Amino acid sequence: MRTISGVRRKAIAVEVRDLATGCDFAALAHELTTEGIFVSTFYDLPVGAEVSLEIALGPGTVLVKGTVESVRAANSGAPGFVVLFDEISQAGRALISAHLWSRAPTTRSNPVAG
Repeated sequence: MRTISGVRRKAIAVEVRDLATGCDFAALAHELTTEGIFVSTFYDLPVGAEVSLEIALGPGTVLVKGTVESVRAANSGAPGFVVLFDEISQAGRALISAHLWSRAPTTRSNPVAG
């Protein structure tokens, strides 16, 4: 199983669409890499669910498609799920990379999967 080890930063706004149901919802993310994101939410998506994401970063918005890799239940701290990116443009990956390098990390976190 792949995991992401994101750097905790200020909250990032994320619009999520469950591709199976067409349901849209807003969420926050605190852990982001060029490979994936941890979405903080009480919305329940199963492992394997396919989603599209709009990730709002300072200079622009990144559109990605991904798959839910793992879910963190509400009783285990911050609820939500890890999405690994399946489809992301080079420009989107570059925007995320620039965003990550533009801010000094507040703390390093453990891998978010699990």
